[in-house]
Amino acid sequence: MDRAIYDTALQLYKEQNYRKAARLFLEAADDGVLLENGMAYQGAGNAFMHLKRYHDATVVYEQALRDESYEKRGVLEHALANAYLKNGDLGKAITHFEAALNESTMYEPYKCYQGLAHAYFEQQAYEQAALAYKNAALDERNPNPGAALVNLGLCMMALDRPASAIDAYSAALGVEGYDKRGKALANLGMAYYANGDMRRAQRALEEAQVMHRYQLSPAAAETLKTLQGEAPSEPEEAPLEEKPEPVAEPVAEPVVEPAPTEPPAEEEEQLAQATGKIGPIEEVDSFYTSSEEEIAEQGKEEERRERGRWIWLKPLLIAAIVLVVLAGAVAVVFTTGMGVPSTSSTLSDLFSAYNTGASYEGYWTHDAQDITRQMSALPLPSHYTVDSTVYHGTSGTSQMTVTAGTATKLNFTVTFQRSGLGWKVSSITGNY
Repeated sequence: MDRAIYDTALQLYKEQNYRKAARLFLEAADDGVLLENGMAYQGAGNAFMHLKRYHDATVVYEQALRDESYEKRGVLEHALANAYLKNGDLGKAITHFEAALNESTMYEPYKCYQGLAHAYFEQQAYEQAALAYKNAALDERNPNPGAALVNLGLCMMALDRPASAIDAYSAALGVEGYDKRGKALANLGMAYYANGDMRRAQRALEEAQVMHRYQLSPAAAETLKTLQGEAPSEPEEAPLEEKPEPVAEPVAEPVVEPAPTEPPAEEEEQLAQATGKIGPIEEVDSFYTSSEEEIAEQGKEEERRERGRWIWLKPLLIAAIVLVVLAGAVAVVFTTGMGVPSTSSTLSDLFSAYNTGASYEGYWTHDAQDITRQMSALPLPSHYTVDSTVYHGTSGTSQMTVTAGTATKLNFTVTFQRSGLGWKVSSITGNY
């Protein structure tokens, strides 16, 4: 690892210049070397998390794990799990949360339990989520066990066990310093209602609303109106009052000496990739032709009729020739892959817009699916090359190599579709 570049990247990271920090962290890692690069890759992953580039974060965190000499494996596994969770890959998130719990360097297990519970809840695996929230609440290092207990109650409600939910919510209310008592009381009221205890349900909901000024959800508000009138003999099914609180942000400050740190607040900045030349697209608006002046009618009637025939025939012949030339040009364009814009200029302008944070949807076909997700799969490209392009009439396929920093080369397939006489991107997939 290049320590001088790493120190510069670390300073940029502390200054919240996450885009440049990510690039330099990657440049600090020695290309092709597995050991002693973990710290640089973790720094890049942390920067990507701030930039909401969660796929990029998973790639470089995985690279950091390959460095067996790096000791902060518990914190690293936890960060990787959160990146997968943010990227929507719940299965891998669960795997790495569990791996983090097995590492002795994971100093705050409650963070892993909360992330694990959140992933299980999203999978509707409420039993496993409940166990994880319970473990998070029991961790003596957890500064806010009340939140874990409320989430445990939500799991119990999802499992149709309101009596157990009542116990969890009551335990949360008993935690000294818990600052969301209104939320816990509203949930407790709904649990009492589902359990058939109308008097306590009404009292809890009223206390949440009046004493703690908590704004009830529409379902809870309707339940309270019913309770304040004539309570039904059979309780209706009570929906969940709240969703589980989101898992804490995973970003760990990159430091020279391994030590756990609190995650800094996440910025709203979007990642702009490697800078490049922005070339305006020259579009062909129309074709222009010039007409000849009419020859003055002179001479005999026969010459006049002859000229009259040519007046009609000449524009038709010119138009026919122009059509044949245009048809031939279009045929050449379609068979050779030429076009305005070309596939290469479309790709260049797409990256330029993406790099500078400008809108890039206009370079995609109108029916392209999950454009943002496909673009987010691209790593920060310090350099890219188009290795080959094959055309099939109205479609084309390019093989592209993207270099992330100086460390990683990834291959992608870009599919194009005809748009007028030019090309637009229809999909980008990784070949790895």
